[in-house]
Amino acid sequence: NSSELERLQAPRGLIFARNGEVLSENQPVFLAIFKTSEFLKDEPTQEKTLASLRDVLGIEPQEVWNLIKERDQERIGDPIVLSADLSQSELIQLKSLNFSSLFVQSGFKRNYPDGPIFSSIVGYTGLPTAEDLRENTELTGGDFVGKSGLEALYDQNLRGKNGFLAHLRDAKGKIFEEKNERPVEGGTALNLTIDAEFQRYFYRRMQEGLASLGRNSGVGLALNPRNGEVLALINFPSYDPNIFLASQK
Repeated sequence: NSSELERLQAPRGLIFARNGEVLSENQPVFLAIFKTSEFLKDEPTQEKTLASLRDVLGIEPQEVWNLIKERDQERIGDPIVLSADLSQSELIQLKSLNFSSLFVQSGFKRNYPDGPIFSSIVGYTGLPTAEDLRENTELTGGDFVGKSGLEALYDQNLRGKNGFLAHLRDAKGKIFEEKNERPVEGGTALNLTIDAEFQRYFYRRMQEGLASLGRNSGVGLALNPRNGEVLALINFPSYDPNIFLASQK
């Protein structure tokens, strides 16, 4: 008698160095999804829902209302990701709750094995801002987008296309069939000219050289003179892109 679409997150394309080493990979995670449309229409449970979010995820009620208000009117009903990497304890607690506006969804997060060494090149990803959602109507609050570096420059190629699974329910609300409405299309892999081993060597030597001069800023670039390929690119001070992902916990 009714159907419900479940969004299936597409894995981003991997980023490889010239020797095939992975510089940006995907890790499976569970996300806490907040369905604002269900929350807003079910006023009697709003207070209990907000209290549960505070107890389980440490998110204050006003923070939730602020996230809702940030949305444009035409997209105010879009789901919001409240946590991009649930712990085992959080996962169990959220699944035990019986609120129509809260559910757990499987997905992926980025991991950067040698974050600080390659961050100048690869960059990092994050959840879309209100501006991102306005500029790209294909995005949802549960997608990850490139924020800097090659993750941002090639975001459209790396992101892929999400799939949708339809849950068909009978009159009692019981699922009797699941149909794949649209298959998941993974993002396209990105193969760089960067020499990973040389990049690490260059990074360490430049770090040591700057320290000997009492400095912490500088830029290093190594090109193949025969064809102009970029073999290494260093920028100090560097940063660990994994920290940005951890902050979206």
